[in-house]
Amino acid sequence: MYEIIRCYERWHAPRVVRRGLTKEQAVHHCSDPDTASISASEEVRREEILEGGWFDYYRKVTKE
Repeated sequence: MYEIIRCYERWHAPRVVRRGLTKEQAVHHCSDPDTASISASEEVRREEILEGGWFDYYRKVTKE
């Protein structure tokens, strides 16, 4: 399983925004222009005003 992490350019710690995805779903999510502030639509970019720039990436969740 994979999860999506959102990283901010300002002071906020990265946070998990989605969990339990397949690799294909995670890749699809991160391919969406709205998952990075530089390419996001105006509506989505409103988050940037409060949080600063951001981007999403995925990582594989491993059981310990």
